[in-house]
Amino acid sequence: MKKIFSSIVVIFMLLFVTSLESKAQSALLVQGGYSWSEGVVAAGYQFGTLSALVGYMPAKMPGDGGTVSGVVANIKWGPEWDESGYYISYAFNSVGYRSQISYNGGAWGSDVVEGMNIVSLGYKVGDWSWYLAADVGYGWSASGSGVSWGVVIGFPLLGN
Repeated sequence: MKKIFSSIVVIFMLLFVTSLESKAQSALLVQGGYSWSEGVVAAGYQFGTLSALVGYMPAKMPGDGGTVSGVVANIKWGPEWDESGYYISYAFNSVGYRSQISYNGGAWGSDVVEGMNIVSLGYKVGDWSWYLAADVGYGWSASGSGVSWGVVIGFPLLGN
């Protein structure tokens, strides 16, 4: 798994260096919605075709319904902030995997909350004042794996 993560980081770094050579647009972004790979609220920076976001993600435990909160870090390569098109992203969601065991009498215990790596493909519709994005992906951790999805709407605060 460390080799996969290292490979993803190297690929995104190469894409970032490539985008530095151009006179790319940049923007400070805020967004909201529901996305396992971006969180329910997030803020980030986009330079050219590469963006980095940090988001907040609340989630429910599968047994007793208790709430846990986590952080999502996302790196995305796709269209510039004011354009539409497909994108690919890598994210780490700190509450991506959750598990509980039911004991006799219905009590829930043995909580497991684990970070999950997520690779997603999505499509973004954007113009100069907002964007709408939807993605589907696959997440994995040491204890489990699954499908991820998300829909967000975002706004550039500052951009050129």
